Amino acid sequence: MQEEKNSGIAGGYLVLVDISGFTSFVAEAELDHSRVILGDIFKVILARFSPRLQIAEIEGDAVFAYASDKQFPRGETLLEIIEATYFDFRDKQQSAQRMATCTCKGCKMIGQLDLKFITHYGDFILQDVAGKAKPLGTSVNLLHRLSKNQVSGATGWHGYALFTAASLHRMDVHPLNVHAQTETYEHLGAVETFSMNLDDRYREFTSDRHAILAEEEAHIVLRREFPVSPSELWEWLNDPEKRLLWMVGSDWHALDRPQGRTSQGASNHCANSDFVENILDWRPFSYYTVDLIRKPIRATVTAMLEPVENGTRVSWRARLNGFLPQWLLRPLCKLLIAKGARTPESFNVLTRILREEKSVNEVAA
Repeated sequence: MQEEKNSGIAGGYLVLVDISGFTSFVAEAELDHSRVILGDIFKVILARFSPRLQIAEIEGDAVFAYASDKQFPRGETLLEIIEATYFDFRDKQQSAQRMATCTCKGCKMIGQLDLKFITHYGDFILQDVAGKAKPLGTSVNLLHRLSKNQVSGATGWHGYALFTAASLHRMDVHPLNVHAQTETYEHLGAVETFSMNLDDRYREFTSDRHAILAEEEAHIVLRREFPVSPSELWEWLNDPEKRLLWMVGSDWHALDRPQGRTSQGASNHCANSDFVENILDWRPFSYYTVDLIRKPIRATVTAMLEPVENGTRVSWRARLNGFLPQWLLRPLCKLLIAKGARTPESFNVLTRILREEKSVNEVAA
């Protein structure tokens, strides 16, 4: 028997990703094809989760993961990771259906599978068994019990994200259009939950107008590689509090959040420059496009994020809008970005911070 030891009480986020329709799929589908299909689904989940969450266990039809508060100083990123994972799953599912030439039951039943995400925040014990840490405790028990809930029966949803009140409070997000419901379990009592219809979110994601400033339309393009994953860099680029640490001379603060979260239509304000930033397009963790406005100046910026071997490559594109001729707007834009906004200098500061943080984490590990 392997030696077991407890690492003490910890607190953080607990996430369970459950494959809906798994039981009937495995029962009816051919074993070899169902194994490949389910393996692909797990790869999608792990690709999004593993950079930021610890994978505790793959439990047959589910992935159990956890993360400390330190991993998500901006709690909203966890919601964005959940949505991005679901969007990736649906994209892959639809692609598999369009390209399927196999007539086996497994390939025909791909469309019947869906994902549900259960998120809770609480205390747990990390038990180390043969070098593998696994959370244990009442919060973990509650998370797994919540996978058996009444959301589908009350709403008809099969793909959804359920959050306990404790997790949303800790994440400090207040999304609109959620389904509120109280679940009750023996020995655990009543639990207040809030659920989002991920099928609706996917439809919104695929139907929204894309606003991307192409490189050939930009007046200036800056390319940088940063030594962190796209989801980690996303926080540094978009969290107003983190911007204060690296954007030279800025004083950014959140302004409007019309949907209760950062998304298309939200805005931020820089007290030092008096620029208002309006979000035109928001695709975590791929790209965002914003308008920066301070009369009479208006600029459009798109930041594209691409994962690379040692981190993330950013293509940062800016265009100055106005009635002046292009031969004048282009050098004026470069002057404002380089001298006024001091963007290249700020990117140097961000690179240094990320490298120092990475070194500290490597020493601690």
